[in-house]
Amino acid sequence: MQAYNFLKSISHLRQHEEMIIYGNVTTIEEEEKEILLSFLKKEFQRELLNYPFEAPDFHPEAAFWAAKITYWASQFLLHRSLKEEELVPFLKAFDEKITATAILSADLTLRFLPEIIQQLKMLDIEDVLIALLEEILEEWHFSGIPYDLPVEKLNFESMMENNCVWQLYCDRVITFKKKAFLKIPKVKEAILANLGDYQEVFWKEIKLIT
Repeated sequence: MQAYNFLKSISHLRQHEEMIIYGNVTTIEEEEKEILLSFLKKEFQRELLNYPFEAPDFHPEAAFWAAKITYWASQFLLHRSLKEEELVPFLKAFDEKITATAILSADLTLRFLPEIIQQLKMLDIEDVLIALLEEILEEWHFSGIPYDLPVEKLNFESMMENNCVWQLYCDRVITFKKKAFLKIPKVKEAILANLGDYQEVFWKEIKLIT
């Protein structure tokens, strides 16, 4: 009987916001992909019921890639002996264009990456895995908004090309009150437009910042 540790971990993460970490680094079974994608698609469809505008379609490859990144990142919290050259093959970059549909599909699991990085920093601030994961978050920064990202290095084109994603992006910046994003004129303009007359309600300090 197959263990399906990858499937169990990602399912548990989505349902309980907790990752199961195993005593041994286990491989991902080929059979897990189809089952996991069916699960993630249902999770995506459930979330899009609350999305503004017209939501993009589910992107299975982006969702699966992100799930693997999140899974391996969490497993390496426990397994500390791997060197950088041994970690890199597990954290390969996404090999397709980053589009609106890819961003939202990947976010199903990449949104947990900031917390994993914070846990790594508590264990070892100089862990080479931290830099590798930060590079991923900089590219997929919709999922990295809660983290302290270098906003001046971020590319916002893929976020702004879709009304649904851009609205969700602005909402997330407001939710986490990430004032660093207000340094970017287009982001600042969108945030202020979204807040309108409700700045005092949703982001009281924004008047002092701007």
